[in-house]
Amino acid sequence: MGRARDLKSWSLIFCYVLFEVITHSKGVMDAITETLPSLNSSGSLNFTFLNFTCAESVLLTSVLGFRRYANLIVVPLLVTVGLVGNVLIIVVVSGNHVPFGFPSTKLFVRVLALADIFYLLGSPFFQTLRTLHYDTTWIPKSQLFPLIYPFVWPYMASVQTLETWLMVAITADRYVAVSRPFKSVFLCTAKRAAIQVGAISVASAAFNIPHWLEFKTKLEFNACTGRLQNEVMDTALFRNSTYLISYWSVMTLLFRFALPLGILCVLTSKLISTVRAAAITRSELVVQSGTSSAEGQITRVLLSVVVLFLLCESTEFVMHILLTLRWVWPAYAKFEDIGVQASFNTVGNVALVLSASANFIMYLVFMKKFRVQCIAIVRCGKQKNYADGTTVSVVQMASSATSTSEI
Repeated sequence: MGRARDLKSWSLIFCYVLFEVITHSKGVMDAITETLPSLNSSGSLNFTFLNFTCAESVLLTSVLGFRRYANLIVVPLLVTVGLVGNVLIIVVVSGNHVPFGFPSTKLFVRVLALADIFYLLGSPFFQTLRTLHYDTTWIPKSQLFPLIYPFVWPYMASVQTLETWLMVAITADRYVAVSRPFKSVFLCTAKRAAIQVGAISVASAAFNIPHWLEFKTKLEFNACTGRLQNEVMDTALFRNSTYLISYWSVMTLLFRFALPLGILCVLTSKLISTVRAAAITRSELVVQSGTSSAEGQITRVLLSVVVLFLLCESTEFVMHILLTLRWVWPAYAKFEDIGVQASFNTVGNVALVLSASANFIMYLVFMKKFRVQCIAIVRCGKQKNYADGTTVSVVQMASSATSTSEI
């Protein structure tokens, strides 16, 4: 119960910080709305980038200062921590010193860490490079971003879809393990998990195929620089209102957001109830099984990962709803707030990077064996010499400690 209260407290703190960031960004954007040029009403790339005629004209605005801070400082830091952390997750979970439940759970955790690595590798090109290109004059002659964006965007969308449905699979796996302990031995196998991972990967890649056809790079004359340069242009497909409403609005909202997030909420609530009931049952027993205790601990850690994912994904969900309203409800233009959309776009992208980076912190804080193994790996197997002349490596010490202590 203590850890449950801690998780609730951290969730409330995250919501409060998110609210403050959005409120601040909205206030700043309201103050400069009159200075913004009109955006492309056809739904082209301009509304996302808040692209201006000249980069120099936007350097003085606070909202772009906030976006530069988020994408040029926060995102690279999160990416660095996340890459190191996810590599350690794969290394530690692949060993036998830290129990991670059934074979299916171990496989799901490793695949999720690998998917997070793929997402983090694309984030500097999707967010940091975009900010450098549009919101600064630091690389005025760079033509890299317009060349890679038509490929980076569908790549990021595919990985995000994969991560979302992997979370659903992990939560379902944990629910079966906790609620059906006798059947889970036959259901929670590595082979079944591998089949699920393969199906999710293929479905995620297939669903995002249209994104590869939405943008292109075109050589255009830039009035600010007075020369020809590459620009990101939307294709006829992305300008098609039927495509925007059917694929972007209906299908994407259902397949990438509403359906998986709805399933996650239901499974998470059921899993929390099952864990609480199991904890009460174990507290009434004279002898508590070490295996049951470990399974409960693993479930609570993975629950914290799922809750963090839901909080981070919700901002992107709201952003997509705002875009959907723009395309399906013509009267929404009267209520549209560019500041709110820009705020959710920036905060949502940073939140997705945070979600891909923070799982390692969850394991490190709540799992003692995982923490001990990570310390042993980071210290690179240094040896400790004793008075009797014996030498024991740090890895051997960690193995001994984790085999005799609880998670």
